[in-house]
Amino acid sequence: MEWQRVRNAKSLLQVSLFDFFHSHSSVFLNYSESPEILRVPQDLIIPEKSEALFECEVDAFPSAKITWLKDGKPLTVKEGVEIQAQTDKGLYTLRIPQADTSRHMGTIICRAENAIGTAEHPVQLNITTAPTLKSPLKDLEVLRGQDAVFSIDIQGYPIPEITWSCGEKVLEGENQTISLSEDRKQLTVRNVQIENENEYHVRIVNEFGETTSKAKLSVLGTFNIHPNLVLIEFLFFI
Repeated sequence: MEWQRVRNAKSLLQVSLFDFFHSHSSVFLNYSESPEILRVPQDLIIPEKSEALFECEVDAFPSAKITWLKDGKPLTVKEGVEIQAQTDKGLYTLRIPQADTSRHMGTIICRAENAIGTAEHPVQLNITTAPTLKSPLKDLEVLRGQDAVFSIDIQGYPIPEITWSCGEKVLEGENQTISLSEDRKQLTVRNVQIENENEYHVRIVNEFGETTSKAKLSVLGTFNIHPNLVLIEFLFFI
């Protein structure tokens, strides 16, 4: 493999330098090298609560500090992970004994850094689970002529299919009244009228299960008050 050839070449260089120092005792060499990830960690797809193991090999001088990050923050034992390092061999491991969807699923960054530079590699951890809603749909009360927006925040892998319906009618595509976001996580009812009052449903499903939620849309009317009627009523009470 390429990384093995690189390591062998550097070993030969070290031997040559050792011999050179013995024959030229007055020569000094200041050697340093920014980190290089020779063997990158691999993406994983695993069931929930099972083990996830990421390994990498890093070449650097001085030795690199390895950090594993999730959402921009370093992973520590508080997040239920174990981090191991064999600095002399340049081998580093991130172990998650029981992978959890809410804490661990997503992109993890392997960052190697020393005083000379930094190297990073992203790795994806996907955890197979039935879809879940972080919160149910909420009833909406909207003035006639305004837009009503239903939105959801979901988890689940493989990526679930999302279906919206109004009463018994499945809502597909886009028309003058209805629009769906590209990821189908948001439903907009434009310029709502009394006839749009109904119960709106969402169904989220993948091969591991499904979940549903519903909410009611209520349309509030607007009232036009004639100024002459206001004046008459005011005079009547005087």
